[in-house]
Amino acid sequence: MCLRLTQKGNMNTIKTLKWPIIAILGIFGIWFFTSSAEAATFDGEIGKYEKRIDSGAYSGAEDSLYYKLSADIPVFSALGLVGNLEYVDSDVTELYVGVGTTLSTPIGDIGAGVELSQVDGTDDLYELVGSYDLTLFDAFTTTIDAAINEDSQGNVDASVEQLLFSNGSFDIVGGGAIGGSFGFDNDYTYTLGFARLQIDALYAQYNYLKNDITGAGGTDDSWQGTLDFGLAFQF
Repeated sequence: MCLRLTQKGNMNTIKTLKWPIIAILGIFGIWFFTSSAEAATFDGEIGKYEKRIDSGAYSGAEDSLYYKLSADIPVFSALGLVGNLEYVDSDVTELYVGVGTTLSTPIGDIGAGVELSQVDGTDDLYELVGSYDLTLFDAFTTTIDAAINEDSQGNVDASVEQLLFSNGSFDIVGGGAIGGSFGFDNDYTYTLGFARLQIDALYAQYNYLKNDITGAGGTDDSWQGTLDFGLAFQF
């Protein structure tokens, strides 16, 4: 995103900022008017990507600051509302906004919603998204995510995340994902592993990615490691 003081630059800035403002107002508006507001959780992150990973591919942002905000708001006994916002400050700025609902069932939690992606130089992308969380053996949760856009293109993946060690001073979380895309001219598959060290609000996360994409966003079917770090907090 170019921030030169021109009419075009100002219009692009307004267009980019419109969705974060709507998302933030919507999230806090739902929280304020919900009877179960005290049970709502809000998570935030401020950090730096070495390379941002999205659905098993590098999105293009490198050595970039990012800002995240997410909300989980119970509405009824089993129904909740969720929202998320991510802004990536790089040479090509990226904005992601999502809203949806979650439903707790005896066989797992089901989620559905819509996500908007805005990346400088490309058209806005709207996707329908769904998720299913299944807890196995009361030990760890497997999450299945799917997304599809208006051109019937999308991706599906399965991921796990587990607390591996905690001693009161720091936590170590490990996990990974496998998945791939569908409906594109050149579909791909990927495998991702990560380990995260959390000391109070400070974190560092090492990602190990392999996909069969050649060129932009890809690892050329070889393993590549990247490091992210920053602050993660809940309020």
